Amino acid sequence: MNSGRSAAASFSQGYRGSDGASSSSSVPLPSLPLPSHLPNFPHVQYFNRTVTYAHAAAAAAQQTFQLAQESRPKNTKRTYIPKQEEFLDWCRRRCPADHTQLLIDDAKLHLFLVEEVVLRDRRRPGKKRKEPPTPTPTRPPPSSSAAAPAPAPATIVVPPIATIVPPPSSTAAPATITSIPPPDSSEESVAADADVAAEAVLSVANGKVGLATVLAYTSAIVDLHKQQMHADGNFHRQHPRGPYVQALLDRLRQEDATRKRDQMEDRGAGTVADGYSTTAEMKNVVDYYFGKNTQEGLRNCSAFLLQHFGLLRGESIRMMEFADLQSMLLEREGVTECYALVMVLLQGKTNQEGRVEFAACIRNRNVEICPQIALSFYLFHRWHIQGEPFPSLNQNKDWYRLKLIKSADPTVELSYSQHLDAVSSAFKEIGLHSKAKTHAMRGSGARMTEQLGTSESSIQRLCRWNSNALSKKYLTNVPREALRTLAGFTAETGQFYLSRAVVMPPPELCQKVFPWVDVWRQRLDNGDVEQSSLAADGFLKLLEQLRIVLLQDSVLMRERFPYHCLWQDALFQDELYLDFE
Repeated sequence: MNSGRSAAASFSQGYRGSDGASSSSSVPLPSLPLPSHLPNFPHVQYFNRTVTYAHAAAAAAQQTFQLAQESRPKNTKRTYIPKQEEFLDWCRRRCPADHTQLLIDDAKLHLFLVEEVVLRDRRRPGKKRKEPPTPTPTRPPPSSSAAAPAPAPATIVVPPIATIVPPPSSTAAPATITSIPPPDSSEESVAADADVAAEAVLSVANGKVGLATVLAYTSAIVDLHKQQMHADGNFHRQHPRGPYVQALLDRLRQEDATRKRDQMEDRGAGTVADGYSTTAEMKNVVDYYFGKNTQEGLRNCSAFLLQHFGLLRGESIRMMEFADLQSMLLEREGVTECYALVMVLLQGKTNQEGRVEFAACIRNRNVEICPQIALSFYLFHRWHIQGEPFPSLNQNKDWYRLKLIKSADPTVELSYSQHLDAVSSAFKEIGLHSKAKTHAMRGSGARMTEQLGTSESSIQRLCRWNSNALSKKYLTNVPREALRTLAGFTAETGQFYLSRAVVMPPPELCQKVFPWVDVWRQRLDNGDVEQSSLAADGFLKLLEQLRIVLLQDSVLMRERFPYHCLWQDALFQDELYLDFE
């Protein structure tokens, strides 16, 4: 008797942690109809254990799924959720009010695209929607409006995992079969539907939405289909991108190509003419940023060059923090010591799991477009001229959130709009035309690398497009061949030589650049910090190299930009520097 009661009590409590507190995402359970006088038979124990296990597995799966949905990238939710809600609203208005009303298949997605998307007029650009809340998981509507009968006393109903579909508003009238027009099987109706479909595939050429919009809706609803499968565990449903949808998309692609040709759209988009492709164009961008004579100009110049030579996306450079920067000596590269600036990428568009990836660049043969001197000048201005405090490396929490490409607040990254304005203004000023802006450096950098004779495999590794087990687990994604060619050297090893790096600055002069490095180096080596880390050691090693780069390359950069505000600092009036110069 006690066994039956304890099983019932355990089942009614739901999915609980070790402290007995209910999980916030557990499924609420109905009270058990089992009588308390059940004998302690083996089949009763088996029955209770089966029910308890089924519920615990369902609750744990739902909790995991909900957490995965909450942690999705912001841009993905902003793009997908409005389209998914629009589709679900259409389902409630258009589809029979049964248990399949909100489920997705090929025919339903095809009809939605034809009726609601393809024929839609183009929306005016510039107006952004507010980001809607994440849809709350609920069950699909029952097959009829009548209430479901209560279970028999000896039956336990385990609530299945909810499907990801937002419930209809509680204030709205319930959907009924009579609210949807009855089907018409007449020949006129069939012909009318065919006319609608024919009009749909031709609509792109008549000022309607473009192919990209239709593809965006398709991707969003396919994503909703995956969510529904994961939510209720039914992985045997028909994929919504079936023959009907595929035929529609193929036809739209043909019409889109015809429309572009008929309307004389720019054929240079996506070609070598889209963006920049020469060192001279890069110099013009650098000249524009340096000509600003401000810290923002140095910041934007650093972002531009680091993106180009690291083949970085815009969001990757904006999210980068001081703790992501390291230095690595590349041996046997030539007469001159070759140190790579390594950027650790733990998150980004294609890396939502915290996978460790790398971008890197070495000193450029052409000092005017060297990413390492640009970064050195930017950091020098932040700490020496503007007076921003040098990071405290005592604990990780003191400096792990400090951004490299910062806004006014060092802990806040540069916004997308600020980044877009910085790139757009530079391109406009120098007469450079590019469809992409904050992403232009990744595409142009990859194309220039290919033009310089770099192998495809090396470009793939530098772009982090190689996802095999070897690259993920053991390689550093620092392909030397690509680094050499991008920096202006040949692809062969042993050719790295910089005449401006032959003369080393004296140690006394180096200590005047980023003097805090020596203080924290001593504290770190002596264990005089509350929390030591490899990231702090790597960051200090990088700064030890960057101050040498700054002293060596500033001699040439002073000739190129003689009136820049950097040269007003006392360092460049120091006798040690003047003797070195």
